[in-house]
This record gives sequence, C-alpha cells and structure tokens, in this order.
Amino acid sequence: MKRIVKKNKFPGNFYFNTQLIFITTVGFFAAVFFWAFTNELDIVSMASGKVVPTGKVRSVQHLEGGIIEKINVEEGAMITKGDELIILQATSSQSDLDQIMARIDLELIKVSR
Repeated sequence: MKRIVKKNKFPGNFYFNTQLIFITTVGFFAAVFFWAFTNELDIVSMASGKVVPTGKVRSVQHLEGGIIEKINVEEGAMITKGDELIILQATSSQSDLDQIMARIDLELIKVSR
C-alpha cells in the first residue's frame, strides 16, 4: 500500500512564521507609538497678521557694524539705559586697532631718528 504524502504549501513551520510576523508588526507599531508620545515635533504654521509692540519702540543702531557674538537679553525683557544688549566680535575692530598701533610705533621710530 502506498502512502500519500501531502506537501505543505508553506515551507518551514507555518505557525512559527505567522507568529514571527505578528510579533514584528506589533513591535513596530509599539515603537512608533512610543516615539510619537516621547518626542516633540516642531510645528510650523503660516498666518498673516501684524506685530504690535506693547510699549514705545526704539531702534538700536551702532556706527560700525559687525558680527554679533552674544545676545545678553531675551525677547520681551525690560531693559534700562546703559544695559549691555549685545556683544560684537572684536575681530575687525581689533585688527584696525592693531594697524593703527603699528603705524604709531613706526612714526615714533621715525621721529626718534
């Protein structure tokens, strides 16, 4: 008597494969939900409007220009006369000062001869 052997349509262990796919899917969604609840996303919204200051507006200007190194005040902070608002990088003004000092030294040497 011949035995009829049915071939399995699914290679390998079908129960193990479906269980692995299920666990992987659940793990993926769990990771996505964990990420969604623990991370903060920046929200950008476009709107039209007008910015209206609460007090008198004064412009702040400087004579020479330059690169800002540090801002010492926060937005909306109350300031008084004489407060240091920003610190400019001294690279350009320092190099100008060094050139002037070198010229002065050269002229002093010329005068002393």
